Amino acid sequence: MVTINGIKFGDGIPKICVPIVEVNEADILAEALKIKDLDCNVVEWRIDFYENVFDFVSVNHILQKIKTVLGDKLLLVTFRTKQEGGQKEIDANTYKELMKIIADSKAADIIDVELYMGDDLFKEIVQYAHKNKCYVIASNHDFHKTPKFDEIVNRLVKMKELGADISKIAVMPESNEDVAELLKATAFIKDNHKDITVVSMSMGKIGAISRIAGQIFGSAMTFATVDKPSAPGQIQIDKLCVIMKELDEIYGD
Repeated sequence: MVTINGIKFGDGIPKICVPIVEVNEADILAEALKIKDLDCNVVEWRIDFYENVFDFVSVNHILQKIKTVLGDKLLLVTFRTKQEGGQKEIDANTYKELMKIIADSKAADIIDVELYMGDDLFKEIVQYAHKNKCYVIASNHDFHKTPKFDEIVNRLVKMKELGADISKIAVMPESNEDVAELLKATAFIKDNHKDITVVSMSMGKIGAISRIAGQIFGSAMTFATVDKPSAPGQIQIDKLCVIMKELDEIYGD
C-alpha cells in the first residue's frame, strides 16, 4: 500500500483517476473545472495531447493553474510516448528534462515514467522526483497483445526494483483467456509481493471487467472517463462509481 496525501492506494475500493486529454490551455482548464467536483481521487493530465508540450514554461504555467483548480485531488502528470500509445514522439533526453520540470513544479503529486525508457534513465528520474517529494508510477502499455503471466509479473516486479512507488501495466486482450492472464498476474502480485502497489488493466471491450474488479484481484486504481477516454475500454465515471460501490458491499471488509 502507498499513501499519497492521505489517499491509500491498495486499500479498499480502487481509487478512480480521470484523464484530461484536451489540446489547448482553455480546454484543459475547462475540463479541470468540470472534474474537480466529481467523485474521483486522481486527475491525470496527459500532456502528450497538449499542443505546446515542448514549451516547458507553458507546461509549468498550466500545471500551477490545474493544481489550483483541483485543490485536494491528486494530480498525476503523464507524457505517453508514441510507442506506448501516446500522441507524440520524444527523445530520451527531452523526456528526462520534461519529467524533471514537472517534478520541480511542486504541482504534480505523481508522475508517470515508462519502464522501457531504459533502466538508468528511469532510476535517474525516480531519484529526482523523490527528492522533490513527487511520487512515481512506473508504466508499461502493450496495445497489441497480452504478455504471458510470468512476463507480466516480471515487469511489475522490475518497476518496484527500479524504485517506483506504484507499478502499472495495461495490455490488449485478444480473448477472455488474455483477460484472465492479466487478472491472475495481478492477484499473484497482491498475494506474493505485498510491497508492490499494482495498477493493472486489460483494455478494450473484452477487458472492461478488469477496470471494475480491482478490489477483488488487487489493482489499486482504475481510470474512468468524463468526455474523452485516454485509452480503449474506459468506463464513464458515473457508471463506474455505482458498480464499484456495489462490489464493495459484496467484497469489502
